[in-house]
Amino acid sequence: MKLRNAVFAAALAALAHVPPAFAQSWGYGPYGPPMGYPPMPNYQSTQPTQILQNALERLKAFFSGEQVPPAPVIARFVDEQIAPYFDFQGMAEWIARPYYERMSPAQRAELEQKVKEAFLGILARELGAFAKPQPQVSFYRARPAGRGQIEVPARVLPANGYPIRLTFRFRQGEDGWKIIDVSSNGLSAVQYLRQQFIQMIRGYVTPRGPYGAGPGYRAPAAAPYASPVTPRP
Repeated sequence: MKLRNAVFAAALAALAHVPPAFAQSWGYGPYGPPMGYPPMPNYQSTQPTQILQNALERLKAFFSGEQVPPAPVIARFVDEQIAPYFDFQGMAEWIARPYYERMSPAQRAELEQKVKEAFLGILARELGAFAKPQPQVSFYRARPAGRGQIEVPARVLPANGYPIRLTFRFRQGEDGWKIIDVSSNGLSAVQYLRQQFIQMIRGYVTPRGPYGAGPGYRAPAAAPYASPVTPRP
């Protein structure tokens, strides 16, 4: 139950409550809704629960066809349609603390891109496995989570698996409300990513890190993730 749990839980939550009619499939071939997707939300004026619901409707619409889209199509959809809901700069800032202020703009941009690729890559892989049958999803009242932050709790019941308790954490920044973390059964995605990238981050800001890492150090590729849900016998 590590990063993949939180990410796939977010994917499962995204398969609920979609209106019957949408616009064209945005170039995803035969996959997705024949009538298209709802408009992107206004992050400045829309509350976190409604922003989350908009993302969920978009995901549900994409998987509304008879066939599950292939992995490359899912990855493209996630990058184009789901990534805008997340504040990857905010994620990178939290993951790199207390070193973030000492990192150069180029180092910050590189870390943000790595965080985005890691998070969305796992999301894309897990979405294909859990698109059908659709899970049952329950949302609860949003609650304050610190200055300029709100949490939206949810409960996901997969068709073939155990209940999952997840929490979406939003931060209100210059672009409005964006998701900065997803926790599954109390386990934080950004906390796990911090464990993955901390050696690289230390190498950015120290002449020589604990393992000989210097400013040019690059973290090794992460190990592949297996599906976190084991179907019942």
